[in-house]
Amino acid sequence: MKISRDLFPFLVVSLLHLLSLGIPIDFLIPATKLLIMVSLMHYFYKSVGDSPINKLVIFAMVCSLIGDAALMYQEEASIFFMVGLGFFLLAHIGYAFINFNLVNDDQRKIKIYWQDIPIIIAGFAVFLLIKDGVGDLRIPVLSYIVVITFMAITARQRYNRSDKESFWLIMVGAIFFMLSDTLLAMNKFVAPIENERVLIMSTYIIAQFLIAKGIIVFIQKIRPEAGP
Repeated sequence: MKISRDLFPFLVVSLLHLLSLGIPIDFLIPATKLLIMVSLMHYFYKSVGDSPINKLVIFAMVCSLIGDAALMYQEEASIFFMVGLGFFLLAHIGYAFINFNLVNDDQRKIKIYWQDIPIIIAGFAVFLLIKDGVGDLRIPVLSYIVVITFMAITARQRYNRSDKESFWLIMVGAIFFMLSDTLLAMNKFVAPIENERVLIMSTYIIAQFLIAKGIIVFIQKIRPEAGP
């Protein structure tokens, strides 16, 4: 499989970040973490050029970037965790709206189907696992879980309303996002997880890439001039 040269910065930065976490190489961690979303935005724009949905995608990615930056300092002050949580909440709202638009029909109604029940159960189960450890953060954390669950539901509801490749890329990306956030929440509110930083960031990187790739694939298939 041919790898676009525009993807190389993202791959290199992601690999360096995971290595810096695993070894660890402390001075590399902050810069490489921030460059993950910057390089992914570069790959996205180079892959699709100008498109009607670009502003929404960049909004979600910039919110993710700010969330990444804030969470780097969560151990120094609790406000940074809240800021990170808030910006990732906004990112997931952005991704949910993107999912509404990346379909081949005009249906935009919010409706829960039986196929969405496993996603709802998964979100509810995560809250039950961590609720005793969140303390005063119960409402913000619950709100975040509701929003990321809703994002995953909007990804699931693209089934048979989009091409299969784009659907599965975004759907699996949404699952990895929920997994990454679950690991983060379990580590913070329940009990420390061994090699938690590598596990959380590797699943997060996969999630962001798959979602971006799914959006790229959809745009390129309806607008061949956007790229191969």
